[in-house]
Amino acid sequence: MSITREQLSPRTVRVLDASRALAALAVVLQHARLSLLVDPESVTSRNLPTRFIYWVCGFGHEAVIVFFVLSGVLVGGSVVRSVTAERWTWSEYMLR
Repeated sequence: MSITREQLSPRTVRVLDASRALAALAVVLQHARLSLLVDPESVTSRNLPTRFIYWVCGFGHEAVIVFFVLSGVLVGGSVVRSVTAERWTWSEYMLR
């Protein structure tokens, strides 16, 4: 059984979209950290701000999983229904 956006309340859709946005932001932060900062093991000053920055930027892997699970629920369900009903098209898929 899959869920469509239309079956969800507007508030639930906003929460899911916000969750996906936060997950995407977490991935961006981790990539930025990997590109701009040294490895956490190489940090000599482990003060609170430094630990906080590395902590905030450390959820990239988990965020990728959250993003793709939510996307799979919201997008994948509609694809399965469209294919089953024989009305799936690339243009509609890309538009959504």
